[in-house]
Amino acid sequence: MKLLAYIINGDIVGVDLEKWDDDLLSGNKPFICSESVESGYVDISNIVNWSKFGINTGRDYKFVRNEIKILVIAIAGVDFTNWNNLTENEKIIASEYFCAPYSCRILMHTLQEQHVFAKIFNDSATQSRKDRFDHAISIIRTKLTWDDTQEVVDEMMEQYEKPTTRKFNRNLANNYIYYGREGTVEGDPLGLFDYIEARVGTYYETLGLAAKGYIPETGTLAELVTEIMDILKNGNY
Repeated sequence: MKLLAYIINGDIVGVDLEKWDDDLLSGNKPFICSESVESGYVDISNIVNWSKFGINTGRDYKFVRNEIKILVIAIAGVDFTNWNNLTENEKIIASEYFCAPYSCRILMHTLQEQHVFAKIFNDSATQSRKDRFDHAISIIRTKLTWDDTQEVVDEMMEQYEKPTTRKFNRNLANNYIYYGREGTVEGDPLGLFDYIEARVGTYYETLGLAAKGYIPETGTLAELVTEIMDILKNGNY
């Protein structure tokens, strides 16, 4: 994904212009996200600019952090052996956003400082996931019947058992929102994404949303599942 900034009389918003007259935007947004460079805009994608302006595109914290993480890993490497290829500002941002391992973060911030950033990270990511979940439920409620929607909500909110018969009080929705537990494919224990996609080999293989016989008011159930996953996983809504 590209971070784009609007151009006003040859000057790039946020780069050449720290302040600008909104009237000169001609109804356009100062910053947008796009797969390609759109007319009137220029690509300003880098770690620093995503940190400064990413949230101004209307995307949530998790989306912005993911874009930062992609760029950090592209420079530092998956194993962070090229950590020193990052600038000092980029290292600070990578540490603040928890896009780097402890061995790198401790070089930039004290443990006490990391505790502060960890709180910001946790609160911001939690809010992002809550917003995504709420939007996903709105889509489900729009496209499924009332009874089908209630069944899905109940199943996402109920207690569940692992094959070991151990019961857990936290439900799939809360595990996703408050603890970032997505699903087995993502490296987590049984999670919300397993339910939505009715993933093969999981408890929800025959019980999840994708395995239901629901007939949406518009489109197919497979299309609805894809749309919901795009919201919850990628923040596209």
